Amino acid sequence: MQISKGLKALVFTTLVTGCSINIPTVETIAIERLSDESMVEESETITPSSRPSEENISTPNKTEEQLETETSSIPEQVGRKVSFQGVVFGDNFEKVKQKLKKFEFVRQEKDFLLFKGRIGTDSATIMAIFTPESKRLWKIACLIDAPKGFVNLKSKWEEYCQVLTEKYGNPDKKLEIFLSPYYEGDGYEETAIAVDKAFFGSLWNLDDGLIGCRISSTKIILVEYENEKFSALNQDEKKSAVRNDL
Repeated sequence: MQISKGLKALVFTTLVTGCSINIPTVETIAIERLSDESMVEESETITPSSRPSEENISTPNKTEEQLETETSSIPEQVGRKVSFQGVVFGDNFEKVKQKLKKFEFVRQEKDFLLFKGRIGTDSATIMAIFTPESKRLWKIACLIDAPKGFVNLKSKWEEYCQVLTEKYGNPDKKLEIFLSPYYEGDGYEETAIAVDKAFFGSLWNLDDGLIGCRISSTKIILVEYENEKFSALNQDEKKSAVRNDL
């Protein structure tokens, strides 16, 4: 299946391919604002003195192969489908509430349901996101709390990537990169993440959709499940709304 531009941006915040950077979608911004409100303490203010100087730091050159890794140690899975807690993509609000009843229901908004609970032993906020007109589930986003400190944060991301790899096979794309003037080991890794100068994300391109696992700029783990069919419906309904307004 074809990888949608919207999900590439959504999965990685900014997916770097050569020198191009995708702009995050509206859903990314909404999810990250929600994570700020519900899970993450307010980040320290970034000042010019809190990041290394361009002149004093030399960022190691990386090849394209290093920037975009395709792992091959685990056999490819056959018939891989996007799944989360038995939820059926395309279901309405009430059916999704029933499927996610293991989590604490928090509230319902126009286009999403919000839940609190745990993924494994980690505190998490779960968003079920629906199409704007038909109100069909097209996306699940899990905002998972992570320990403080870059080493712990990266380790937690790797832990979730490994679990997803065991379930779905190797990721189709994996990205670990710092942009100048930052680099791993400079002591400013969390600052780099907060200002979108460091990217850690994996993407699974499955038979019926996509799964992404990344470190967000708010320093949590964001795991997202998107169904191809209802993602297309979501885009169609958004375009239709724009046409009607014009």
